[in-house]
Amino acid sequence: MTVIDHRAFSLLHSHSRDARSRIRFQQEKVLRRKLDNLYCNQTWDFRRSNRNRVVADQELDKVVVNLSSTTLTSVEKNVFSKGLNFIPTPKVPPFLDIIASTEMSLTKTEPGKAAEIKGIISSSLLQLNRMKRPTSTAWRET
Repeated sequence: MTVIDHRAFSLLHSHSRDARSRIRFQQEKVLRRKLDNLYCNQTWDFRRSNRNRVVADQELDKVVVNLSSTTLTSVEKNVFSKGLNFIPTPKVPPFLDIIASTEMSLTKTEPGKAAEIKGIISSSLLQLNRMKRPTSTAWRET
């Protein structure tokens, strides 16, 4: 068994620390360069901020590539032009779907923890429901 004295150990430790920091710096430099390349290659055109923009049919033909044998209507082209990240969201959240999926996912959880989670979700849904209802005081007599 070889015994390393304190001075040799501290030199070895400082060398390994310096080597790790050099490698980390090089990897970070490569990752920053890759991220910069990604940012420069993307056009950051957010469709939701340009809701009032009207796209001509000639431009839609350039944006949307129809790979199927059926012809697309202008409405379908408009939807496809919004991109793959476009998700139409409902105006009213599907409360029943949220509750049903939560209860299904909590079947394998212990009953006490499941009841606690259900209580938190139901109270937050009730608060959300109360906040959305307009309170009218016009019918009250003063």
